[in-house]
Amino acid sequence: MIRREFSSDGRLLVLVVSRKIHTFDVLTGQERHVLEQEGGHVVGLDISQDSRRLATCVWGRPVEQKLQDGRTIQTTEKRGLFLGV
Repeated sequence: MIRREFSSDGRLLVLVVSRKIHTFDVLTGQERHVLEQEGGHVVGLDISQDSRRLATCVWGRPVEQKLQDGRTIQTTEKRGLFLGV
């Protein structure tokens, strides 16, 4: 999932791709920072008014779980396993 957010002045763009958070200067198009998210999925982000801070909300650390029939599924530590039929 790709998430994106612009700063309030429109000069900063933040893109979340997989577990990497990229920040770009919109005027020059240059990438300013790349941050590696250690675990989980970024489900929310916000940029401070002065564009100096970035807050992220992350859901769970990814876990691979083996099912009784031999298949494996991806889930997270903080979320219960749900199997639909």
